[in-house]
Amino acid sequence: MFGDEIAAMRRMGARQVIPLSQSLGSSLLTSIQHLLQILLQILQFASVIATGLMMWKGLGLVANTESPIVVVLRFICFLFAVVAHT
Repeated sequence: MFGDEIAAMRRMGARQVIPLSQSLGSSLLTSIQHLLQILLQILQFASVIATGLMMWKGLGLVANTESPIVVVLRFICFLFAVVAHT
């Protein structure tokens, strides 16, 4: 896969090219991968929270109120009242 690069390194004087998994040790590599998975999960969770906050603030701007959920609930109750009287 990297035959040309390995050959070029050997021409430059590198006698032995050791793959990364062998040079670090499999347990250290596994630990690093596990840490990266945890960091990725934390970033994904933060992204979900940030998206929800942006939606909440956007709905607050559209409804022109600090608590948009009250406006939405009032609107739903209003719709049910209109449907019930029809």
